[in-house]
Amino acid sequence: MPSRLHNLLLRTKKFAIQVLSEQQVHYSLHFSKHCEEDIDQFANIPHHIDSHGNVLLTDMVALLVCKAQAAHLVGDHYLWLGNVEMAWHCKNAEPLLYWRRTYRSLGDELFLKAFEELTLPYEYWDHEAHLRLAWNYIKEYGKEAATPLVK
Repeated sequence: MPSRLHNLLLRTKKFAIQVLSEQQVHYSLHFSKHCEEDIDQFANIPHHIDSHGNVLLTDMVALLVCKAQAAHLVGDHYLWLGNVEMAWHCKNAEPLLYWRRTYRSLGDELFLKAFEELTLPYEYWDHEAHLRLAWNYIKEYGKEAATPLVK
């Protein structure tokens, strides 16, 4: 079944690819979760609408504004291809990297930093996140030292 975004791309033939910064892990988690049709995913996210109608997040690291060219069904998803009409990047920020089901910089440092600095939103603090934190603390500090940190 095509997604809400797929149907929007069919109508508008335009999209923006935005690269988040290392400090925007919470946005990545927010947009990776399923959202009902009647919910505005951008309601509590700082953003603006550009002159082409694209929703652009505040403080992104890079931006590609594209004109859609084709969509191909690959498995149970559509792969959209487009021509880049405008590109921009910020030289003073590091991109958020997600690869092989984890955020990367030097491993799980960004996740741990967001937790320790209290910037990881409560709604993303679930059982999987607790296990991830515990595993990383055990690897770093050993079982005895990590146990009081994860309780």
